[in-house]
Formats: sequence, C-alpha cells, structure tokens
Amino acid sequence: MDPDRLEKFMRKDHARISGFHGASYTKKILRHLLWITVGVIVLILLTIITLQFLYDSIRLATLSLLLIIVLAITFLLYRRMRKAKQRKKMKEIVDRQSG
Repeated sequence: MDPDRLEKFMRKDHARISGFHGASYTKKILRHLLWITVGVIVLILLTIITLQFLYDSIRLATLSLLLIIVLAITFLLYRRMRKAKQRKKMKEIVDRQSG
C-alpha cells in the first residue's frame, strides 16, 4: 500500500474514532453516572423520610417529601425538554435529507 494513502487512511480513522465516537461514549457514561448519583441521593432521602416517620418528626418528613416531589417534577420536565430537543434534531436531519 502507498505510504501516503496509508497515512491518509490512518488520519481519517483516528479522527473518526477519537472525534465523534469518543465524545458520544463520554456523554453516555456521564449521563449514567448522573442518574446513578441521583438515584443514590433519592435513596438517602427516602431513608431519611422513613427514619423521620419512625421518630415522629413530621415537619422534617414533610419537607423531605416535598423535596422528593420537586425533584420528580424537575426530572419529568428535564426529560420532556430532552425529548423535544431530540425530536427537533431529528426533524432537522429529515428536512436536510429531503430538501
């Protein structure tokens, strides 16, 4: 194989691997770590609520419950925003391909 051609192929391959795929993989891992962290925080909050109910401290339990409700609403809104963004992106791709 011609050395210039091989070098060109290797540069293209390296750009493909390190560019798009690397960023995508990193985003996926960070997103998983984010949801693992959120899950752990929610479990800790649920444990606190349970302990507060056991010790009859209703104010703190109510506050914790409200915090969980706010977090759930925030999560649902964030998910809805992400889906809308993804739909918009797909629509742009389809429009670009068809037009």
